[in-house]
Amino acid sequence: MKKAATVILLRDAIDGIEVLLLERSKALQVLGGYWVFPGGKLDDTDQGDSLQDRLVQTALREVKEETGIELLSDSLIPVSRWQTPEGIPKRFDTYFYVALCNDDQVTIDNSEIIGYQWLSCSRALRSHQQGLAPMMPPTVISLMKVNQFDKVTEALTNFLSRPNEFYSPKIQQSEGKTLMIYNHDERYSDESAQGCIDRCVWVEDHWEYKSNILIKSCYSSSDKQD
Repeated sequence: MKKAATVILLRDAIDGIEVLLLERSKALQVLGGYWVFPGGKLDDTDQGDSLQDRLVQTALREVKEETGIELLSDSLIPVSRWQTPEGIPKRFDTYFYVALCNDDQVTIDNSEIIGYQWLSCSRALRSHQQGLAPMMPPTVISLMKVNQFDKVTEALTNFLSRPNEFYSPKIQQSEGKTLMIYNHDERYSDESAQGCIDRCVWVEDHWEYKSNILIKSCYSSSDKQD
């Protein structure tokens, strides 16, 4: 499983927080045609004294390469870690960060990245629900979490104060629908269980997140160093 890093760039706007989303070329083998946050794989050039230091360098490099925006390392706040489910040919162990972005000038290469938009989380989620903006569950859930806040400072303060969330989903089928089951869902270890739910469900042409629990961190100290 390859290591990767992703950055959720935030800015304040009249209607609340806006997030930068990039449109990937349909010609790409990984997530072609999808809307994503800036990010990519850990590279040999990403140097540091620890894995976490190297992932921060990955995050900074990918943001610069994909958007032209330069961030400082201390501007990144880790928020979550997502692993691709077993059974998917190309699997990633991706560390998500959040950061304030004061740079309005976005520059894309018009090759791998063919479009971008600053959108409120609610508008981005609505576009996804309407089938206009393909996204993967980590993007959908991250947008929902940011959408809880009205100001970037409020969001950053909250993310700083709570542990990172760890997701290692399992793909299951139920009543003809594809489910992405997360660690806290009772079906994660028992497919017949009926209790706590924390999952994404593929409905027609988009993902819907369904949860009846307050998410807490699954991280252990060893998880953070892997």
